[in-house]
Amino acid sequence: NASTPDLGADEGAFTPLALCSGTPPAGSITGTAVLCTGNTGTTLNFDNGSTDVGFIYQWAFSTVSGGPYTNMGTNASQSTGALTQTTYYTVTTLCSFSGLTNISPEFTLAVNPIPTASASSNGPLCVGDALNLTSTTDIGTNFSWTGPNGFTSGLQNPTIAAITAQEGGTYSLTVTAAGCSSTIATTSVTVNVGPLVNSITATPSTICSGGNSQLNVDAVAVVP
Repeated sequence: NASTPDLGADEGAFTPLALCSGTPPAGSITGTAVLCTGNTGTTLNFDNGSTDVGFIYQWAFSTVSGGPYTNMGTNASQSTGALTQTTYYTVTTLCSFSGLTNISPEFTLAVNPIPTASASSNGPLCVGDALNLTSTTDIGTNFSWTGPNGFTSGLQNPTIAAITAQEGGTYSLTVTAAGCSSTIATTSVTVNVGPLVNSITATPSTICSGGNSQLNVDAVAVVP
């Protein structure tokens, strides 16, 4: 015999999903805004701020601000692929229940060139000499030096007024421009330490006017 199912008060209870209606929100695209030449691309994300169901997305891109645009994917996220120039993106949202659409603000993804960098110095030096570091670049605007003994500098051409033996070694330079960094350039600085003089003697130590004496220096080389 068939029996009537016994449904409890909470059995079958559910929260209905809200269906989209009218003009959908424009939403916004988020993600990194700068890539450098030689990039492998990035992933952009779209959010229209609504939890309603029934939205359909259409990504589009152009290399000219304002279009014309070429359609891409239809998911909430979109991979750009490798880019060689600044590219502009929009997302058109369609509410499938109203048939109305809205377009997001245009998102600009800049592709900037990587600056060159080279580093040089006035070495080799002796302890106490002034070290002059020099950088050259094509389009770089920001400079970051690091070196021995905790050396750092943000100047393009920094100096050390009186170098010590501990400050000899490799100095590294990175140059940036518009969010893109150069490969690291280096320059090696040799600092020579003068000999350690133990004594200076003369033989004989006393002579008459016009006489001769042999001067002797007792010194050892110092290895830093």
